Amino acid sequence: MRGYLFFIRIILVISLYCCSVGAEIILSAEQISYDFDSGTITASGGVIVTQNLEDGSSRELHSEEIVYHKNSGIIRLHGDTIIREPTGEIIAARNVELDKDLENAIAKAFLVVLTDASKVRARDASKKSHIFSFNDATYTPCSETHCSLPLWDIAADKVTYDSKKKSFVYSNAKLRFKGVPVFFLPYFKHPAFGVKRQSGFLSPIIRSNNDTGLFVGVPYFIVIDNDKDLKLTPFLNTKGRGFAAGEYRQALTHGDIDISASVLTKTNSTRENTDEREKRTRWHVDSTFKSFALDNKRLTLRVNRSSDVTYKLKYPVQDRGRSGFIWQRRYNESNLSLEFFDKDYFIKNEALLYQTPDNATSPVVLPHFSLIKRYQNVLNETVEVENDTVYLSRNQEKAPNFAGNFFRSTNRVNWKKNIKVDKVAVDLLTGIRGDIFRAGSDNDLTGKTAKFCPAVENQISGFMPFVSQIPSLGQTSIWGPRITLSSLESFGSRNKINQNEDSVLYSIDDLNLHALNRIGGFDDIEEGERVSAGLENSIYNSRRRWLHFFVGNSQTIRDAGKKDKPSGRNSAVGRFVIKPFENLAFRTRFVGIPVLGQSKMFESGVNFEIGKISTDIGYVYDVRPNKLRNHEVSQLGISVSFKLTKFWKISGSKVMNLKKKSGNRNLLHSLFADYQDECFGMGFGIHKSNFSDKDIKPNVGIIFVLSFKNLGNISKPTKNYLYRSELCRID
Repeated sequence: MRGYLFFIRIILVISLYCCSVGAEIILSAEQISYDFDSGTITASGGVIVTQNLEDGSSRELHSEEIVYHKNSGIIRLHGDTIIREPTGEIIAARNVELDKDLENAIAKAFLVVLTDASKVRARDASKKSHIFSFNDATYTPCSETHCSLPLWDIAADKVTYDSKKKSFVYSNAKLRFKGVPVFFLPYFKHPAFGVKRQSGFLSPIIRSNNDTGLFVGVPYFIVIDNDKDLKLTPFLNTKGRGFAAGEYRQALTHGDIDISASVLTKTNSTRENTDEREKRTRWHVDSTFKSFALDNKRLTLRVNRSSDVTYKLKYPVQDRGRSGFIWQRRYNESNLSLEFFDKDYFIKNEALLYQTPDNATSPVVLPHFSLIKRYQNVLNETVEVENDTVYLSRNQEKAPNFAGNFFRSTNRVNWKKNIKVDKVAVDLLTGIRGDIFRAGSDNDLTGKTAKFCPAVENQISGFMPFVSQIPSLGQTSIWGPRITLSSLESFGSRNKINQNEDSVLYSIDDLNLHALNRIGGFDDIEEGERVSAGLENSIYNSRRRWLHFFVGNSQTIRDAGKKDKPSGRNSAVGRFVIKPFENLAFRTRFVGIPVLGQSKMFESGVNFEIGKISTDIGYVYDVRPNKLRNHEVSQLGISVSFKLTKFWKISGSKVMNLKKKSGNRNLLHSLFADYQDECFGMGFGIHKSNFSDKDIKPNVGIIFVLSFKNLGNISKPTKNYLYRSELCRID
């Protein structure tokens, strides 16, 4: 009983003493003794010390024996000792000396296991607050045993680790494979696992193919402040051309800035077949500024320009993401827009500048003005005043088949009312519309005055949503059938106006099937009557939406338009997504009826995993007219990967061109093998592209990937460059 009371008294003494330093320390052990003459407390046998900090975290210490010198405040731990830090690190050492706060330490045979299982070993080490200093140390994230060396590690004379900043600094560092040095650096620094932003060098970029040659760049990332950073990437290349890229990002209080740019000096080649573009300095600037200064105001400025439209596709100037198909982006778009909005109004004014392969024929749109003002009363009636005005111009002499200048101002006053008839929601719309046109080309209305064309528009739409339950399957089905009848009856000489369509948004799709008039383009004109019907359904189970589809059709009843009206008014449209299992999914989207040979756009695909095999197969077909990009696309893409072992995987991909008499049938194929474990990754393969556009030529490239966990990647190029360099997304 006396021993038990003495044990309690020792705990209280230590706890009370440590309260003065802002932490409570509780000690327990099999044996505890106190020497009143020397003022030392000795605990042995299963010693556990717990320090509860003010922030709610704790530090825990396990040792064979602990001696606390009350006069000096020194704590000495003898034998094997393990310390669990509040930040998650585990420390193992022998003969540790601590201060009274357990913050500072000196030890022999030091080992730190970080939160991601990375390890630092040292002959001896010290710790001051959150700073660890190691002498004669090694670092590795690889697994190891007492009889095997790690796959790779870094050995250094001195290593410093900051547990708050999560960074390592090495002096006289050597990269070793299985203990064999292969690379030396007098100074080296890298972030620990989980760090998102820290200044320093990033993974080198190495890209090589028979068209552009070899490019090697080392990005340097600079954290300027918490809200801004800068990345600079100078490149070396085998053709002796200067090449550099950079990106600046800044988060504003009410907005953000993102600027990327690059420059490539002209080639030194004197060969006769050298492309004219390569004889000039090539560059690009793509910058975006967004401002949300007020809740109802938004300003956006984007400057997207390059020396030519193929430069960004040919050289590694930016990360474009991954796309399974080859799309030809035929333009760059710069714009300035200012928007004001509230629940009752929306105002947008924008200017657009396009860059196409032939800059002389690129359209300029200034202004494009939109206004919608709503007035709603207690009877659920809404009056809308709407204006959409656009002016487009281009070099008329060099673009005789397009409008040299085009002006359209659409003005509407619409009355809307929502009523409910039993379970059907009915939307009624009627209004007066007036269009002012002026178009100029070499064959229509050149120099003539503007034309005013009044019109009356009406629309009635019925929607009947309902929900059904399937209790036995634990599923919910949500249906939404809708039918819409709309008409636009115009007066005057609208039909005499020659349309030279530059819109990219005018055709019917699954998102605007029931719109009365799809003003999204610059010179789109619709008139007459049409009926649209669609059905949407989603089926949910307890975990996810496993089925979703929408099908609809829009059909002209009476066409009051001219003969050369834009196509796309009569279309069947749809989208399907089916995911019956977690590892199987189907997707389809179409405009037009594919089985009847009337398809304008069709996209479909399936991805699935069976055991060690994962596959993605996709098909895309698009012939919708558009003056700003090459629209005839028919491609099949297939990618398959197979996991050979726990760490090895092989994969292959192929993109085929299915257009008849339209270039090479095999656009791209590749074969890749990679190895990944907890600390190391390696991949290698080859890809061949037969895609060509202007100065982009078919090429063969070697793929090589080498990555060290926490240290970054070394790529030649990375696997995703299969999709970044030769391929780009449709815009």
